[in-house]
Amino acid sequence: VISVIFRMRKLQQARLRCPMRFIVDGKEINVHKVWGNNFIENLSMDIRADYPANKGFSVRNLKYMAKFAATYSEQEFVQQAVAQIPWGHNIVLLDKITDSEQRH
Repeated sequence: VISVIFRMRKLQQARLRCPMRFIVDGKEINVHKVWGNNFIENLSMDIRADYPANKGFSVRNLKYMAKFAATYSEQEFVQQAVAQIPWGHNIVLLDKITDSEQRH
């Protein structure tokens, strides 16, 4: 978990609040979800303990990052309007629109 935290922290420093960060972080989460049912909960606690000044790493937000990464590929994302709207609006789209054709 520490190596995942370190990589996510480095990505956050490099991209700050760039929406693309959510896809990169989400992919990292999706790769490591096989570590167990509590992986996201433990990751959230570890990140917040190691970097208390950083916001946006709640369990809920990490799950949204994973869902966002599973929904959009990096290349597809950059070409879509979702790259232009705030993170909160993307979360609403993920929750409200279940049909992938409508979402794209």
